[in-house]
Amino acid sequence: PLPLAIDTDFESFIAERRASLDTVIERVTILARQGELPQVRLDGNGLVISPLKAITPPGAEDMRRIAYDRLPRVKITDLL
Repeated sequence: PLPLAIDTDFESFIAERRASLDTVIERVTILARQGELPQVRLDGNGLVISPLKAITPPGAEDMRRIAYDRLPRVKITDLL
């Protein structure tokens, strides 16, 4: 046996991971049915998740533009 903090027997490890996953999935299912998940709802078409809004800081956007301005302009045909 290896001195590891996890079960080294594959079957028992997978069984434990499946049980843990099933527990979490059941909890999420209950919360979704009760409408308690933020930005998530269940309707006639299934699970609907609201898209995330971009939260890029203005300073990062400025740095992105500066970095792109330093790159040479290359035609796609030259690149290929």
